[in-house]
Amino acid sequence: MKKIKLGDVCKINAETYSDSNSCDFVNYLDTSNITANHIENIQHIDITQEKLPSRARRKVKFNSIIYSTVRPNQRHYVIIKSQPENFLVSTGFAVIDVDPKKIDANFLYYQLSRDEIVNNLQSIAEQSTTAYPSIKPSDLSNLKFYVPSLDTQRKIGNFLYALDDKIALNKKINATLEAMAKTLYDYWFVQFDFPDEHGRPYKSSGGKMIYSSELGRDIPEGWQIKTLKDICKIVDCLHSQKPIRMYEQERCFLLQLENLISLGIIDLGYKYYVSESDYNTWTAKIEVCEGDLIITNAGRVGAFARVPKGIKAGIGRNITAIRPERVSSVYLYYYLHSVDNLRQIRKNIDVGAFFNSLNVKGLKQISVLIPPKNLMEFFTRNCEPYRYKLELAACESQQIVALRDWLLPLLMNEQVKFKEDKNE
Repeated sequence: MKKIKLGDVCKINAETYSDSNSCDFVNYLDTSNITANHIENIQHIDITQEKLPSRARRKVKFNSIIYSTVRPNQRHYVIIKSQPENFLVSTGFAVIDVDPKKIDANFLYYQLSRDEIVNNLQSIAEQSTTAYPSIKPSDLSNLKFYVPSLDTQRKIGNFLYALDDKIALNKKINATLEAMAKTLYDYWFVQFDFPDEHGRPYKSSGGKMIYSSELGRDIPEGWQIKTLKDICKIVDCLHSQKPIRMYEQERCFLLQLENLISLGIIDLGYKYYVSESDYNTWTAKIEVCEGDLIITNAGRVGAFARVPKGIKAGIGRNITAIRPERVSSVYLYYYLHSVDNLRQIRKNIDVGAFFNSLNVKGLKQISVLIPPKNLMEFFTRNCEPYRYKLELAACESQQIVALRDWLLPLLMNEQVKFKEDKNE
């Protein structure tokens, strides 16, 4: 192991875009659109029609590490492995390009993602005199840490990147499965072209429709409208009759639940991990069951997730659990993501609260479209395999994240080493 200074093995912000560069469009990445090696959205800007944002100036290349200089603890960083044409990133990023003869790019990316480094940079940022806690490129250049041989760096970097690659693949699979199920839901329960008794699309074949005042649109004749409280048990953490209080003697029970579902980690049901220290921030929890639907009452108001099979979890404040009793959990999951429901959710947001929040009493009165039982069961049989695979992949990703985060400091400090290849 030898000690290096980041500025001695990398260049920071080496290339900058200027208006003299000739191109008709730019693909632009802002700091808010990445988190921990996941790019959410890249803006395509036609600069013959639109003005290029003044911050769209940093050029990147393969293996560039882009690291947000504002609030490092929000983890807006990524290592570039592929990029669209004319790709620029915000000046809110420091672009780090390694000298491959001195340090491995993957290894450095994971070194910079370590809690120890992130917390150190956040401490520096909080001492800044700028409007927001921020670091300078020189703060990155001055970072010093120990590194193993270049060959070992490559093994560590490739191994950790392979884990992230598997997580990314699972996300792509999940997005495809979710799209397949949603397409079927929209075709049957939004367009109402479910198969009629003759196997023909109902509405397109002249199926009778009637107007629903609750939903404000036509629905198939014979379908019912029920309130959510009529078909589900609504379990609100702060108003539960038997909340789980945070006393030391009950800590063992909380640890047995394995997971705490809180506002910041509802992500389409894919992400349930919480560290033990986070339990200290919550005063009440209740246990949720497999198949329960959970909704945020604040923050991302109206964000829904479904508790996957085999997950043992509790919910914290500002989370409400919906336990289907007379309706399919799978059908209700997609209904709660539908336009019919989102319109009702928006009407129940209390914008006068400190945070925009959802009126739980209003939630209970939400109107739910109830199709015939046999059609709902048919939809569930078709979509349950998608949900199962999706949730299984999500839980697998969760385990990989936990494994990666556990191994990261051990590998970096050479407390865990790769087995030597006798053929080398």
